[in-house]
Amino acid sequence: MAKDDVAHRATVGLTEREIATAKAPAGGRLVLTDGKVPGLQIRVTSGTKTFTIWLRVGRGRGASKLLWTIGRVGELSLAEARERARRLRDEASQGTDPRKVLREAVRKEEQEEAARLTVAGVVERFVDARAHELKPDTVKEYRRTLARYIQETELGARAVVELKRFHVREHVDRIAAENGEAMARSVRRIIKTATAWATQEDYLEYDPLAGLKHTHGNVRERVLTDEELVRFWAATEALAPEARACLRLHLLLGLRFPSESLPARWAEVDLRGQTWTIPGERRKGKIAEGGGRTLVLPLAPAVIEILNQLRGSTGGTAAGWSLWEKGRLRFSDERPDSPVVSRCYPAVRSGPAGPGVCTMVTASSPRCLSPACRRPFASAPRHP
Repeated sequence: MAKDDVAHRATVGLTEREIATAKAPAGGRLVLTDGKVPGLQIRVTSGTKTFTIWLRVGRGRGASKLLWTIGRVGELSLAEARERARRLRDEASQGTDPRKVLREAVRKEEQEEAARLTVAGVVERFVDARAHELKPDTVKEYRRTLARYIQETELGARAVVELKRFHVREHVDRIAAENGEAMARSVRRIIKTATAWATQEDYLEYDPLAGLKHTHGNVRERVLTDEELVRFWAATEALAPEARACLRLHLLLGLRFPSESLPARWAEVDLRGQTWTIPGERRKGKIAEGGGRTLVLPLAPAVIEILNQLRGSTGGTAAGWSLWEKGRLRFSDERPDSPVVSRCYPAVRSGPAGPGVCTMVTASSPRCLSPACRRPFASAPRHP
């Protein structure tokens, strides 16, 4: 602001009445200087009135000069402001910099807050802070995990500054024994992510879980065996056409259910170009970053055949129409609550990975339908 926009007024001694009636010039500010305490001023703008003081930290030529804000008029009386100003001047003359004093006070307060912060509290703050950029289902799952597996537990009640890696390992080991390794991995991941976030946000001086390694395997290492693929494919024969097509497309393309498949539209499928484009907002990723990356999948002949069969049951390939009839997926013609699918998935979860996987199998033709393979199977596939 230019000097012409600042009006100065020195007084023998400020009064409460003078402060109350002081007004800043249009578009500028008024500075009132107190005559009783050297350096004490009141800065008046159109919206606020603030007590300030000019200080010299130290003595001699090496002393530094700074303008320090004492507080707002209304929150402090004139008498309280003068008392603080005198104390600040005395401390500054002895070399005490109020900026360092403030930083030390803030650091001490943060340390005390960190000592009170529990593991459950850190996870809760992390979820609240990231909720706006995560997908609603992810936030819902995080809160469910927090409520069921972290809050009201010995680990959740532990002060985060006392947290060690072995505390988390013991906790997730118990969860793995009682609820399975997948849930143990989820709990470990959310706690580790939360402590890393807390460190980045200065709730913690360092991440106590840095270097914590996986102890319950990695779900991405799982590959279906030949037998499991055959049993899966055969089990889908009992389903309604749309459900059968959906599950087989998942098997052939590795789609995520339901975000990548159920909202699918014919506008995304190019049968002539043999590609399927899945928009980024339907893929795994942060909302703030527009979801995941757009995925363009090349379509094998078996996939093209399934999609061509779907066109008749969904009314054609109009751009706005769903791949599935009326945008919904029926799992059985006779019984909407058919348990066939629930029996199908467990059938493909057991057994080690095996080489030579054949993916194009039907119950009516117990052999791989790939032209490059045509490998027969020992017996017709059966549902478990």
